[in-house]
Order: sequence, then structure tokens, then C-alpha cells
Amino acid sequence: MRTALDTHVHLHAFYDLAPALESARDRLVRAAGPGGAAGLCLTEAAGCRAFDALCDGSLAAPGWTVVPAAGGLALRVNPAAGGEGLWIVAGRQIVTRERIEVLALGCGVEVPDGLAAEDAVGRVREAGALPVLPWAPGKWFGGRGRRVAALMDRFGPSVLALADTALRPLGWPTPVLIRRGLRDGHRVLAGSDPLPLAGEERRIGCFASVVNGAPAAAAPAASILRMLGPGGPPLRTAGRRPCAVATALRLVRHARAKKAARQGLDRPVA
Repeated sequence: MRTALDTHVHLHAFYDLAPALESARDRLVRAAGPGGAAGLCLTEAAGCRAFDALCDGSLAAPGWTVVPAAGGLALRVNPAAGGEGLWIVAGRQIVTRERIEVLALGCGVEVPDGLAAEDAVGRVREAGALPVLPWAPGKWFGGRGRRVAALMDRFGPSVLALADTALRPLGWPTPVLIRRGLRDGHRVLAGSDPLPLAGEERRIGCFASVVNGAPAAAAPAASILRMLGPGGPPLRTAGRRPCAVATALRLVRHARAKKAARQGLDRPVA
């Protein structure tokens, strides 16, 4: 049995959640193959609490039921009409003092932004979560790129995973540090990383890691972290990244949305 996991997922408040879950489930189940499982690893930014909201019922997806799982760091969403469901694992995204992103998969506590990168990784480990450095457009060049390389040297593949993203356009070469990470034995995970824009929820599940094994019902979050983390079974990337033009248009929309937010027009861009 195989499990397909989108390892870089944001669930913003304005997303249309029910169709997002349906399209993500369909993509990931196809990627996993017959009898396979599917899941989403949340990477929630400071102030975002979608996982908690799903657990306490303040966030709902019409046509889907939510069942909290053992251990408190995962839940199961099932379509009320029947069919395959999705595992959802708690997790955080931290922006460090150096403006490097650190993902904390399987993390139930909020690690503050603004820590030094080494301290952020340390706090993620203290929480029992999996620390991941995700590539993002323009964020692994220059001084930040050297800082990422230093983190890879300090923590090594037995601690630190890397992540590729659907924001890397189709045809864009594999980043140098990801190539180095693969050579050195770092796990390289795949995720959609949807932007905070209206309609981006339809991209969840478009880029994912497929791994042999299945989440254990008694401890799904822990078993998913073992599959994804150091020493886990081989990973295969599934899905397709958008072309450069489509990615550029999305990033322009995102930049405009951030500018509007700074001007007091805090709303998603249609």
C-alpha cells in the first residue's frame, strides 16, 4: 500500500474548503494507486488555526465529516456521500530572523516567527515535529542561500528534510541546494504551497510525495512523520507543476494582494 501526501498545505479562511478537499482527495488517491491512502500536511503561518478550527467544529466543509484521530495531531475528513477520505496532519510554518522559512510537520504548538534559523529548527525538534526547509522563488539565493547551506551542514540529513514546491515552474532546473541535499541523503518532500489568493485552494494536492506504507489508525501523525522523515522508505514525487507563465501570473497576483493588504484593503484577490 502507498500513501500520497501533499506536504506543504495552507488552509486560508477564505478558501472554499469542500471542493478543495474533494479535488485534493481525487488527485492524491490517483497518485497513491489502488487501495492507497491520501493526506495533507498543514504548514500554518503565525495566527492561522485551521487545524484547531476543524477539530472544534468552527471550520466546516459541507458534505464532509471530521473525525479527530488518536494522538491529537491528526484528523480524518470523510465525504458524507462515501468514498475515500483524507488524513490531515497538524503543522506550522515559521519565518526566521533571516527570512528563511522552516516547516514543522506534525507540530501542535505555535513556534514564533523571528527566531534565528538554528533556534527555530531546534524548537521544532523539541516539539517532536519534523523540521523541513522549503524552497521558494528567490529565497535560496545570496546570503539566504548560504544560510540554508549552513543549516544543512549543521543538522544533516538525519534531522533536516528539504522540500520542493509546485511554485517551481515546469522546466525550471532543480535548485542547486536540493541537488546537493539529494546527494547528501536529505529527504526531499513535495508540496503544493497554495498562495493566499481566492481559487488557490484548487491547487492543493497537485504536487505530492508518494511513499510505501499506510498511516496507522492508532497513531496516524506519528506514522506519517516516520514515512516522510529521515530513514523512511523511498519517496516518489507525483503531480505536475504549472508552466513559468502561469506561475509568474500567480506571483504577480500575490504581490498585488500583499500591497493591497499594506494599504488597508485586506482581502483575497479574485
